[in-house]
Amino acid sequence: MSSNPVDSLPLKVLFLLFPGFNTLDFNGPLEALFHAAKRTAFKCTIAAATELTTASENCTIQRHISLEEALTNLSEYDVLVVPGGPATAVHAQADANTAFSEIIVKFSRLSSSPGRKEKVLMSICSGSLFLGETGVLRGHMATTHWAVIDDLRYTCTTAALKMGGKSTEVVRARWVDAGCNEQGIRIITAGGVSCGLDASFHLINLKAGKTVAEDAAKNMDYRWRAEEGIVVEL
Repeated sequence: MSSNPVDSLPLKVLFLLFPGFNTLDFNGPLEALFHAAKRTAFKCTIAAATELTTASENCTIQRHISLEEALTNLSEYDVLVVPGGPATAVHAQADANTAFSEIIVKFSRLSSSPGRKEKVLMSICSGSLFLGETGVLRGHMATTHWAVIDDLRYTCTTAALKMGGKSTEVVRARWVDAGCNEQGIRIITAGGVSCGLDASFHLINLKAGKTVAEDAAKNMDYRWRAEEGIVVEL
């Protein structure tokens, strides 16, 4: 991270939506990033398979771009955010083996070369299951919603056995910053639902500085629970 990270802003953020996603998993981070640096720090784009995507709460969100367009232009984005939802919806999407999962895998393998912005892959709540299914979490610490902790452990263990590589240490925390993978992509996983807010303020802190993160939390009238996250020192 540069000594004056604000100089490298704005960052381009891509949100992936799927049928049955949780609205706060999506809207929480979107709102937090929206308030950063007086709405200038992050430029957010929504990608989905269809023009309208229905959440588990039965509301619909309109996409900006298709998954195919997102896949084609993936290297342009600095941050990829993957929300969760009910475990059944998440597994159904993961099992579909579509461009959705391909985007996650391809983003995790993009290289963050020296002198360029460090890319971040961030899952919210049960969205970590997508990262586990695709093998992205192999060799890293991760968290998720408390109700799917065992599910994530099983998913990650299965991926490691199938694809090879180290296992995943799954813990319970508001968020986990696991550091960077071999390609230099930073991996952040958030706990259940509201934990996505704390993970997002951590992201803002990394990319725009602590003052910007604190100001964004203040504008939202939210107490940032930074002390309840884990940063893995590599």
